[in-house]
Amino acid sequence: MMTATKPIPGSEEEAVTAVMRSFSRAVGTFDADLMVSLWDPEAETIVYQPEELHHAIYSRDALHSYIRNLPNVIRGLYDTRVVDRKLEVCGEFAHAYVRFWCRIERPDDEPMDGQIRQTYLLRKRPSGWFFVQYHESRQVPGFAAPPSRTEM
Repeated sequence: MMTATKPIPGSEEEAVTAVMRSFSRAVGTFDADLMVSLWDPEAETIVYQPEELHHAIYSRDALHSYIRNLPNVIRGLYDTRVVDRKLEVCGEFAHAYVRFWCRIERPDDEPMDGQIRQTYLLRKRPSGWFFVQYHESRQVPGFAAPPSRTEM
């Protein structure tokens, strides 16, 4: 079931949403231990692709280091507003898409305003839902309107 509304209390969608909120809290507070705890403990490889890196992060140790270093990249996210959210639970897997607007404060530069797009893949284990893949991107200026179907 694809949902863009508030999940039903006690549902799998609510459980996945809670993990996604923990993810946001971990990023917002630079909590590397919390972030690493959200990833599938049985997965040998994870995939975490932040927008500012040209390569993905594939291990929990590298993810921990990335989150610990994040205050050197951003001071924080402010004025965050969700624009669009889709979530679907398919048995032991769930995938989600979130598009939100925020201001990113950087340590030595002007703040950046804009939309960030996130996709998540989670897997259900006996102890709960865990991330296995995450990807984020920013809408690039100049590509605000998609091409029409006749142009594709």
